[in-house]
Order: sequence, then C-alpha cells, then structure tokens
Amino acid sequence: MKSKVKSPTLDSVTSINEDGSRFVIHPADVTGRFMRLRRLSAVLLIAIYVLLPWILSMFFGVFVGATPGLTATMAVALIVPVSFYMENPNTGLAMIIGVSFTAIFAGDIPATYLRIPGTPASAAATLDGHALA
Repeated sequence: MKSKVKSPTLDSVTSINEDGSRFVIHPADVTGRFMRLRRLSAVLLIAIYVLLPWILSMFFGVFVGATPGLTATMAVALIVPVSFYMENPNTGLAMIIGVSFTAIFAGDIPATYLRIPGTPASAAATLDGHALA
C-alpha cells in the first residue's frame, strides 16, 4: 500500500530526500518552529548567568566611556579575553555588546559637562551638548 503524501499547494514546498522519497513542508510548520526557537532564545538570554555578567559589563562600559582618553574599542579589547572563558557563548557575546554600546553612550557624559569628549565618537557633543547643558 502506498503512503499518502499531501498534494503540494501554492503555499507549500515539496522536497526530495536522499533516498528519493518526497515530503512536503507547509508554512505553518516552519512558523511554529521559528516561534519555538524565538521563545527558547529569549529564555536563554534572560537567564541569570547571562544577565549578571551583561549588567556588570555595562557598568564597566559606562566607566570606560566616561573616562576621557579611554575608548569603546579599548573596552571591547579588554573584555574579549574575559568572554573566552565563559561557559555559555551567549554570555560572552552579551558582555561584548553591552560594553560596546554603553561605552559609546557614556562618552557623551564628560563631553556635555566638562567639554572633554570621553570617546572620539562624542567629539561633536562637546560643541552642542555643553552649550545646551
């Protein structure tokens, strides 16, 4: 007896296995898998072993960015060796991203108040930010 294969529709994709058998992939199957993957990735990023190093690295990024003479690139270069020894690669990646964007953001703090750019990216903020503060 032949096995029934759903007839392909315009919304489905028909593929052939290595052994020659056909199978049909429906968009609902792909969407369901994608949504499960999104939920799983959100759960992995909200875990405490990712959040705590991420927040600590953001504080480090604010310190480096607000200190004139230290750049965001230098902060990333300092945090990369630490991220190599993390058990979870998500933790290391979160630390690198956290340091990078907070160091660039925090460079505007001394640029606005002291008229000394904390990072090279905040050099324009010395002109406008200091006058507005």
